[in-house]
Amino acid sequence: MGIVQAMGESVKLFFRHPGYTMGACFQAMCLTALLMLTVVGFGALFGGMFAIYQHKVALNVLEPEEEPVVTGGNDHQQTGWISQGNV
Repeated sequence: MGIVQAMGESVKLFFRHPGYTMGACFQAMCLTALLMLTVVGFGALFGGMFAIYQHKVALNVLEPEEEPVVTGGNDHQQTGWISQGNV
């Protein structure tokens, strides 16, 4: 994917999820403001924390939501120490 195509996809995602994008930017600004209060925190932690945060934000937008798995109650096998007859 080229840079122009990637930028176009980014704009499409922004218009598809504007509230999420603005909320993520607000959280990033709050994190930046808090880390700027400490000189050591900003210099040592900001780059890594911001990279991890942006990765998680992008992953949440790009990944489809998972369907919840519904179980039928107590239909699973008991594999604990007691159920193996060790008592």
